[in-house]
Amino acid sequence: MKRWLGAPALHFLAIGAVIFALQSSGTEPAADDHGRVREPIVIPAARVAQIRDSYERQTGLAASDEDEAKLLASFVDDELLYREALAHGLDKYDRSVRFRMVTKMRFLEADHDEEESGDDAALYEQALELGLDHEDVVIKRILIHKMRLLIRLAADNDNPTSEETESFFRDHADEYMQPGRVTFTHVYLSAGKRGDALENDAAALLEELRADDVAATDAVRRGDAFTLGHAYRSKSPAGVEKIFGDRFREQLFAVEPQRWSGPIRSPYGLHLVFVDAQEGEKLPEFASVERQVLRRLVSERRDAHFEQTLERLRDEYEVRIGGPGAGQDGQVATEAGS
Repeated sequence: MKRWLGAPALHFLAIGAVIFALQSSGTEPAADDHGRVREPIVIPAARVAQIRDSYERQTGLAASDEDEAKLLASFVDDELLYREALAHGLDKYDRSVRFRMVTKMRFLEADHDEEESGDDAALYEQALELGLDHEDVVIKRILIHKMRLLIRLAADNDNPTSEETESFFRDHADEYMQPGRVTFTHVYLSAGKRGDALENDAAALLEELRADDVAATDAVRRGDAFTLGHAYRSKSPAGVEKIFGDRFREQLFAVEPQRWSGPIRSPYGLHLVFVDAQEGEKLPEFASVERQVLRRLVSERRDAHFEQTLERLRDEYEVRIGGPGAGQDGQVATEAGS
Protein backbone atom coordinates (compact mmCIF):
# COMPACT_ATOMS: atom_id res chain seq x y z
CA MET A 1 0.00 0.00 0.00
CA LYS A 2 1.28 3.47 -0.84
CA ARG A 3 3.00 5.49 1.87
CA TRP A 4 0.19 8.07 2.10
CA LEU A 5 -2.30 5.31 2.85
CA GLY A 6 -0.10 3.86 5.58
CA ALA A 7 0.76 4.76 9.14
CA PRO A 8 -0.34 8.41 9.16
CA ALA A 9 -3.94 7.55 8.26
CA LEU A 10 -4.03 4.62 10.67
CA HIS A 11 -2.61 6.74 13.46
CA PHE A 12 -5.16 9.42 12.65
CA LEU A 13 -7.89 6.85 13.21
CA ALA A 14 -6.29 5.78 16.46
CA ILE A 15 -6.25 9.24 17.99
CA GLY A 16 -9.83 9.84 16.95
CA ALA A 17 -9.21 13.17 15.27
CA VAL A 18 -11.22 12.37 12.14
CA ILE A 19 -12.88 9.21 10.88
CA PHE A 20 -11.17 8.38 7.61
CA ALA A 21 -12.83 6.17 5.03
CA LEU A 22 -11.46 4.93 1.72
CA GLN A 23 -14.41 4.46 -0.56
CA SER A 24 -14.83 3.53 -4.19
CA SER A 25 -15.81 6.20 -6.70
CA GLY A 26 -19.28 4.69 -7.01
CA THR A 27 -20.22 5.46 -3.39
CA GLU A 28 -23.01 7.99 -3.06
CA PRO A 29 -22.18 11.12 -1.01
CA ALA A 30 -23.62 11.04 2.52
CA ALA A 31 -26.54 13.27 3.46
CA ASP A 32 -27.06 14.97 6.81
CA ASP A 33 -30.21 15.04 8.94
CA HIS A 34 -31.56 17.94 6.86
CA GLY A 35 -31.12 16.11 3.58
CA ARG A 36 -28.11 18.11 2.43
CA VAL A 37 -25.67 16.03 0.42
CA ARG A 38 -22.13 16.09 1.79
CA GLU A 39 -19.56 15.76 -0.93
CA PRO A 40 -16.53 13.78 0.31
CA ILE A 41 -13.44 15.63 1.42
CA VAL A 42 -10.64 14.30 -0.77
CA ILE A 43 -7.03 14.77 0.29
CA PRO A 44 -4.86 13.61 -2.61
CA ALA A 45 -1.30 12.43 -2.15
CA ALA A 46 0.01 15.70 -3.60
CA ARG A 47 -1.80 17.73 -0.91
CA VAL A 48 -0.62 15.41 1.86
CA ALA A 49 2.95 15.91 0.66
CA GLN A 50 2.38 19.66 0.45
CA ILE A 51 1.13 19.79 4.04
CA ARG A 52 4.06 17.72 5.25
CA ASP A 53 6.62 19.79 3.33
CA SER A 54 5.17 23.05 4.64
CA TYR A 55 5.51 21.79 8.21
CA GLU A 56 9.12 20.75 7.62
CA ARG A 57 10.01 24.13 6.10
CA GLN A 58 8.49 26.00 9.03
CA THR A 59 9.96 23.86 11.82
CA GLY A 60 13.12 22.52 10.22
CA LEU A 61 12.10 19.08 11.48
CA ALA A 62 10.95 16.00 9.64
CA ALA A 63 7.25 15.36 10.24
CA SER A 64 6.61 12.20 12.25
CA ASP A 65 3.54 10.04 11.63
CA GLU A 66 1.91 11.68 14.63
CA ASP A 67 2.76 15.16 13.35
CA GLU A 68 1.32 14.30 9.94
CA ALA A 69 -1.86 12.94 11.50
CA LYS A 70 -2.39 16.15 13.47
CA LEU A 71 -1.73 18.27 10.41
CA LEU A 72 -4.28 16.32 8.42
CA ALA A 73 -6.78 16.59 11.27
CA SER A 74 -6.37 20.37 11.31
CA PHE A 75 -6.70 20.51 7.52
CA VAL A 76 -9.92 18.48 7.59
CA ASP A 77 -11.42 20.53 10.42
CA ASP A 78 -10.75 23.75 8.49
CA GLU A 79 -12.30 22.21 5.40
CA LEU A 80 -15.41 21.24 7.37
CA LEU A 81 -15.80 24.77 8.69
CA TYR A 82 -15.21 26.28 5.26
CA ARG A 83 -17.86 24.10 3.65
CA GLU A 84 -20.34 24.88 6.41
CA ALA A 85 -19.67 28.58 5.93
CA LEU A 86 -20.44 28.25 2.23
CA ALA A 87 -23.51 26.14 2.93
CA HIS A 88 -24.84 28.88 5.22
CA GLY A 89 -24.07 31.61 2.69
CA LEU A 90 -21.59 33.42 4.88
CA ASP A 91 -19.54 34.33 1.83
CA LYS A 92 -22.49 36.28 0.42
CA TYR A 93 -22.76 38.76 3.28
CA ASP A 94 -19.22 39.23 4.55
CA ARG A 95 -17.74 42.65 3.77
CA SER A 96 -14.17 41.36 3.85
CA VAL A 97 -14.98 38.66 1.32
CA ARG A 98 -16.82 41.13 -0.87
CA PHE A 99 -13.92 43.59 -0.73
CA ARG A 100 -11.43 40.83 -1.58
CA MET A 101 -13.43 39.72 -4.62
CA VAL A 102 -14.01 43.25 -5.89
CA THR A 103 -10.30 43.99 -5.51
CA LYS A 104 -9.41 40.87 -7.49
CA MET A 105 -11.91 41.86 -10.17
CA ARG A 106 -10.45 45.36 -10.44
CA PHE A 107 -7.01 43.82 -10.81
CA LEU A 108 -8.22 41.61 -13.63
CA GLU A 109 -9.76 44.61 -15.35
CA ALA A 110 -6.77 46.88 -14.80
CA ASP A 111 -6.36 47.39 -18.53
CA HIS A 112 -9.91 48.67 -18.88
CA ASP A 113 -11.02 52.23 -18.35
CA GLU A 114 -12.36 52.87 -14.87
CA GLU A 115 -15.70 53.87 -16.41
CA GLU A 116 -16.02 50.43 -17.97
CA SER A 117 -15.17 48.60 -14.78
CA GLY A 118 -18.54 49.20 -13.15
CA ASP A 119 -19.46 49.73 -9.52
CA ASP A 120 -18.63 47.41 -6.64
CA ALA A 121 -21.92 45.53 -6.84
CA ALA A 122 -21.43 44.74 -10.52
CA LEU A 123 -17.81 43.75 -9.99
CA TYR A 124 -18.82 41.47 -7.13
CA GLU A 125 -21.40 39.69 -9.30
CA GLN A 126 -18.84 39.28 -12.06
CA ALA A 127 -16.35 37.84 -9.58
CA LEU A 128 -18.95 35.31 -8.42
CA GLU A 129 -19.67 34.29 -12.00
CA LEU A 130 -15.95 33.77 -12.61
CA GLY A 131 -15.61 31.76 -9.39
CA LEU A 132 -12.90 34.01 -7.99
CA ASP A 133 -13.91 32.99 -4.48
CA HIS A 134 -12.96 29.36 -5.13
CA GLU A 135 -9.71 28.26 -3.52
CA ASP A 136 -8.83 31.80 -2.46
CA VAL A 137 -6.71 31.35 0.67
CA VAL A 138 -7.60 34.72 2.18
CA ILE A 139 -11.34 34.25 1.68
CA LYS A 140 -11.13 30.74 3.03
CA ARG A 141 -9.44 31.92 6.22
CA ILE A 142 -12.01 34.67 6.69
CA LEU A 143 -14.91 32.23 6.36
CA ILE A 144 -13.31 29.61 8.62
CA HIS A 145 -12.77 32.24 11.30
CA LYS A 146 -16.31 33.55 10.95
CA MET A 147 -17.78 30.05 11.14
CA ARG A 148 -15.81 29.35 14.31
CA LEU A 149 -17.22 32.48 15.91
CA LEU A 150 -20.78 31.76 14.85
CA ILE A 151 -20.69 28.20 16.15
CA ARG A 152 -19.32 29.33 19.50
CA LEU A 153 -21.92 32.08 19.78
CA ALA A 154 -24.68 29.57 19.03
CA ALA A 155 -24.16 27.73 22.32
CA ASP A 156 -27.53 27.54 24.05
CA ASN A 157 -26.09 27.44 27.58
CA ASP A 158 -23.73 30.41 27.45
CA ASN A 159 -25.81 32.62 29.76
CA PRO A 160 -25.05 31.15 33.19
CA THR A 161 -26.96 32.22 36.26
CA SER A 162 -25.17 33.75 39.22
CA GLU A 163 -25.64 30.46 41.08
CA GLU A 164 -24.03 28.49 38.25
CA THR A 165 -21.17 30.95 38.09
CA GLU A 166 -20.51 30.77 41.82
CA SER A 167 -20.64 26.97 41.72
CA PHE A 168 -18.03 27.02 38.93
CA PHE A 169 -15.92 29.35 41.07
CA ARG A 170 -16.05 26.98 44.04
CA ASP A 171 -15.22 23.98 41.86
CA HIS A 172 -12.12 25.78 40.56
CA ALA A 173 -11.18 27.56 43.77
CA ASP A 174 -7.52 26.54 43.55
CA GLU A 175 -7.23 28.41 40.25
CA TYR A 176 -8.50 31.66 41.76
CA MET A 177 -6.33 31.65 44.87
CA GLN A 178 -4.58 34.96 45.38
CA PRO A 179 -0.85 34.67 46.14
CA GLY A 180 0.63 35.51 49.50
CA ARG A 181 2.07 38.96 50.16
CA VAL A 182 5.05 40.17 52.13
CA THR A 183 6.11 43.60 53.42
CA PHE A 184 9.82 43.81 54.20
CA THR A 185 12.94 45.91 54.44
CA HIS A 186 16.40 44.69 53.47
CA VAL A 187 19.93 45.79 54.20
CA TYR A 188 22.12 45.22 51.16
CA LEU A 189 25.76 44.15 51.14
CA SER A 190 27.35 44.40 47.72
CA ALA A 191 29.37 41.44 46.45
CA GLY A 192 31.32 43.71 44.10
CA LYS A 193 32.22 46.19 46.80
CA ARG A 194 33.04 43.80 49.65
CA GLY A 195 34.63 40.93 47.76
CA ASP A 196 35.95 38.13 50.01
CA ALA A 197 34.73 39.94 53.14
CA LEU A 198 31.09 39.74 52.04
CA GLU A 199 29.95 36.81 54.17
CA ASN A 200 31.85 37.89 57.30
CA ASP A 201 30.49 41.42 56.98
CA ALA A 202 26.95 40.10 56.62
CA ALA A 203 27.25 37.83 59.68
CA ALA A 204 28.69 40.63 61.82
CA LEU A 205 26.07 43.14 60.72
CA LEU A 206 23.23 40.68 61.37
CA GLU A 207 24.47 40.14 64.92
CA GLU A 208 24.68 43.91 65.40
CA LEU A 209 21.16 44.55 64.13
CA ARG A 210 19.71 41.89 66.39
CA ALA A 211 21.69 42.93 69.47
CA ASP A 212 20.82 46.62 69.14
CA ASP A 213 17.28 45.95 67.91
CA VAL A 214 17.90 48.42 65.13
CA ALA A 215 14.85 49.87 63.41
CA ALA A 216 14.50 49.07 59.73
CA THR A 217 14.82 52.69 58.59
CA ASP A 218 18.09 53.07 60.49
CA ALA A 219 19.45 49.67 59.51
CA VAL A 220 19.59 50.37 55.80
CA ARG A 221 22.18 53.09 56.42
CA ARG A 222 24.58 50.48 57.76
CA GLY A 223 24.60 48.60 54.49
CA ASP A 224 25.34 49.54 50.91
CA ALA A 225 23.25 51.58 48.52
CA PHE A 226 20.70 49.61 46.48
CA THR A 227 19.32 51.38 43.43
CA LEU A 228 16.02 49.46 43.48
CA GLY A 229 15.16 50.57 46.99
CA HIS A 230 15.24 49.00 50.44
CA ALA A 231 11.59 48.89 51.55
CA TYR A 232 8.88 46.88 49.78
CA ARG A 233 5.21 46.79 50.64
CA SER A 234 2.79 43.93 49.96
CA LYS A 235 4.88 42.21 47.31
CA SER A 236 3.73 38.96 45.73
CA PRO A 237 6.11 36.02 45.25
CA ALA A 238 6.27 36.86 41.55
CA GLY A 239 7.05 40.50 42.35
CA VAL A 240 9.86 39.56 44.72
CA GLU A 241 11.31 37.05 42.26
CA LYS A 242 11.29 39.60 39.46
CA ILE A 243 13.64 41.84 41.45
CA PHE A 244 15.72 39.46 43.55
CA GLY A 245 15.46 36.05 41.86
CA ASP A 246 13.80 32.76 42.78
CA ARG A 247 16.28 31.74 45.49
CA PHE A 248 15.74 35.00 47.37
CA ARG A 249 11.97 34.73 47.00
CA GLU A 250 11.87 31.19 48.33
CA GLN A 251 13.89 32.04 51.46
CA LEU A 252 12.17 35.36 52.10
CA PHE A 253 8.72 33.80 52.43
CA ALA A 254 10.11 31.29 54.94
CA VAL A 255 11.66 33.74 57.43
CA GLU A 256 10.15 34.61 60.79
CA PRO A 257 8.44 38.03 60.82
CA GLN A 258 9.40 40.87 63.13
CA ARG A 259 13.08 40.01 63.46
CA TRP A 260 16.23 40.46 61.43
CA SER A 261 17.02 37.39 59.34
CA GLY A 262 19.50 36.28 56.73
CA PRO A 263 21.73 36.63 55.03
CA ILE A 264 19.82 35.78 51.86
CA ARG A 265 21.73 35.68 48.61
CA SER A 266 20.61 37.32 45.37
CA PRO A 267 22.41 37.99 42.06
CA TYR A 268 23.53 41.32 43.58
CA GLY A 269 25.07 40.08 46.82
CA LEU A 270 23.72 39.34 50.32
CA HIS A 271 20.69 40.80 52.09
CA LEU A 272 19.61 41.01 55.71
CA VAL A 273 15.82 41.19 55.84
CA PHE A 274 13.19 42.35 58.31
CA VAL A 275 9.70 41.10 57.45
CA ASP A 276 7.08 43.46 58.83
CA ALA A 277 4.06 41.43 57.72
CA GLN A 278 3.29 38.36 55.69
CA GLU A 279 -0.02 37.04 54.36
CA GLY A 280 -0.64 33.55 53.06
CA GLU A 281 -2.56 32.87 49.86
CA LYS A 282 -6.30 33.30 50.12
CA LEU A 283 -9.47 32.78 48.13
CA PRO A 284 -11.04 36.12 47.12
CA GLU A 285 -14.66 36.94 47.75
CA PHE A 286 -16.80 35.67 44.88
CA ALA A 287 -18.33 39.12 44.29
CA SER A 288 -14.89 40.59 43.57
CA VAL A 289 -14.15 38.12 40.76
CA GLU A 290 -17.67 37.26 39.53
CA ARG A 291 -17.30 38.98 36.15
CA GLN A 292 -13.96 37.32 35.52
CA VAL A 293 -15.37 33.89 36.43
CA LEU A 294 -18.45 34.49 34.28
CA ARG A 295 -16.32 35.28 31.22
CA ARG A 296 -14.35 32.09 31.70
CA LEU A 297 -17.45 29.94 32.20
CA VAL A 298 -19.10 31.36 29.09
CA SER A 299 -15.92 30.80 27.09
CA GLU A 300 -15.61 27.20 28.24
CA ARG A 301 -19.23 26.45 27.38
CA ARG A 302 -18.80 27.96 23.94
CA ASP A 303 -15.61 25.97 23.42
CA ALA A 304 -17.45 22.79 24.39
CA HIS A 305 -20.29 23.60 21.99
CA PHE A 306 -17.81 24.24 19.22
CA GLU A 307 -16.09 20.88 19.79
CA GLN A 308 -19.43 19.05 19.87
CA THR A 309 -20.49 20.71 16.62
CA LEU A 310 -17.19 19.90 14.97
CA GLU A 311 -17.46 16.29 16.11
CA ARG A 312 -20.92 16.06 14.55
CA LEU A 313 -19.63 17.50 11.28
CA ARG A 314 -16.82 14.95 11.23
CA ASP A 315 -19.43 12.22 11.37
CA GLU A 316 -21.43 13.77 8.53
CA TYR A 317 -18.56 14.03 6.07
CA GLU A 318 -16.60 11.25 4.43
CA VAL A 319 -12.86 11.81 4.20
CA ARG A 320 -10.75 10.13 1.55
CA ILE A 321 -6.96 10.21 1.53
CA GLY A 322 -5.75 9.81 -2.00
CA GLY A 323 -9.17 8.52 -2.96
CA PRO A 324 -10.97 8.88 -6.30
CA GLY A 325 -11.84 12.33 -7.55
CA ALA A 326 -8.61 14.00 -6.54
CA GLY A 327 -7.99 15.28 -10.01
CA GLN A 328 -4.68 15.91 -11.72
CA ASP A 329 -3.71 19.10 -9.93
CA GLY A 330 -3.85 17.61 -6.44
CA GLN A 331 -6.43 20.09 -5.15
CA VAL A 332 -9.11 19.21 -2.62
CA ALA A 333 -12.70 19.80 -3.62
CA THR A 334 -14.25 22.60 -1.55
CA GLU A 335 -17.75 23.09 -2.95
CA ALA A 336 -20.33 22.72 -0.20
CA GLY A 337 -23.12 20.24 -0.66
CA SER A 338 -26.57 21.74 -0.97
